[in-house]
Amino acid sequence: MIKIYENEMPMPVRNDGKRSVSEYTTNDWAHKVKEELIEACTAGSPEEQALEIADIITTCTSWLESTGNDFEKRKQLFRQTNCKNQGRGYLEYMER
Repeated sequence: MIKIYENEMPMPVRNDGKRSVSEYTTNDWAHKVKEELIEACTAGSPEEQALEIADIITTCTSWLESTGNDFEKRKQLFRQTNCKNQGRGYLEYMER
């Protein structure tokens, strides 16, 4: 198990305080993403907006996890997405 303070990647949530996210339908997830997006768009400061955007990422990570995409699969999905976006000319890689 990954300890949350040792992982800087988005961690999927397991419940929303009322029920397990494994019970969510596609419509539930869409509604949750929309809620988080509205919160990001109406945030009062750039710092608050950044946190709300991070919440969107966490919500999407949770959705991916709930559909059987574990951490390794999510890494693979993001590699594929990055390659696709690079091929479209959307990305400029920075050397580290």
